[in-house]
Order: sequence, then structure tokens, then C-alpha cells
Amino acid sequence: SKTLTASEVLTNLINSDVFENSKDVAFFLQQTMNLLGKSGAKFKLITEKSNKQVYDKFDDKSVMLYDSTDNTIYVTNTSLNNFDEITIASSFIHEVTHSTTVQAYFNPKTFEEKQFKEFIDKSFNQYKYLATKRDENGKLMYGFTNQAEFIAEIYSNPKFREHLQTLEKSWWSQFVDTVRRLFRMSKNIFN
Repeated sequence: SKTLTASEVLTNLINSDVFENSKDVAFFLQQTMNLLGKSGAKFKLITEKSNKQVYDKFDDKSVMLYDSTDNTIYVTNTSLNNFDEITIASSFIHEVTHSTTVQAYFNPKTFEEKQFKEFIDKSFNQYKYLATKRDENGKLMYGFTNQAEFIAEIYSNPKFREHLQTLEKSWWSQFVDTVRRLFRMSKNIFN
């Protein structure tokens, strides 16, 4: 099982014809490209034999898993065969988001990282309190599991993002500004 960088995986996806008919996937791939500059994440296809410890963490709902201890996104052939390309692309951006934000959130060092953590904590608590949208089992949306999932779902799940925007319109621009500062991105028409 060969380890690739997440950038190599994304380049291969973009250069393939696998997603050529999907505008949704193009959106996800563009979002991922924006995040990869900060990530440095590796991407590894595993089998039960090659990495049983990580393989055993996969269940029937798992497309990919991110491990912050080695900054690696793991995937299995089974998960790739069981999900459609939109779900796979969404999962990829979700895991890349973890790779770019987990350290900044859980171990903030710079002023921008501390500001990011404070903003996420405040937003997560406020929106979890206000949230009304439930899944088919009556549970809150997955983005309200914890702060790390909250951040990743904002990037990877348009329905979650739209739900947050319906709760408070001005929040989205505050989120974008906070992320822009975290990644030291200048304000322009593309971000």
C-alpha cells in the first residue's frame, strides 16, 4: 500500500475523468485545493492486513478516517467501492479540513490560532443550542458532534453550512474572515 500526499490524490482526481459530469464534485475539489496548501497530509489506501488497527476503526458509514498523530487520511477499497463519487469527494475534503485545522484548534499557539479556537468554541456552542435540524434518527446534524467535526462539516457539507446560515446570516462572513486570518490569506474575490 503506497502512501501519497493529499495533493497527489487531488491532482489525480482532477486529471481523471471520474468526476467529469459533476459540478458538485468540482466545488469540493476546489475547496480541497484551497486547504491543501496548509495541510501536508498523507493519503493511504489500507487493507486489514496492512494496518489492522486503523482498518478496524472503519464501519459501514466510514468513507475515510483522519489520524492526527501521523497526519494521514486513510481509506479502504471497501469504502471506495461502497460510496458514490460525491460522497467520496465530500469525505476527502472533510478529512483534509481536519488535517489543516486540528492542530490550530486543539493546540493553538499563534494569536490567529487562539482567535480561531475562541471563535469556533463560541460558534459551536451557540449553534448547537439554536440547532433544530435533525437526521433520520432524530439526532442533531453530525457537525454538532464536537468542534473538530463542526469545522470539517462547514467545509465539506453544504447542507450543514446552509443550516448555519439560516440561523444567523452574518456568521458566515465572520467565519470566512477568521479562517482567512488563520491561514494568512489576503482578502480577494476568490476567498
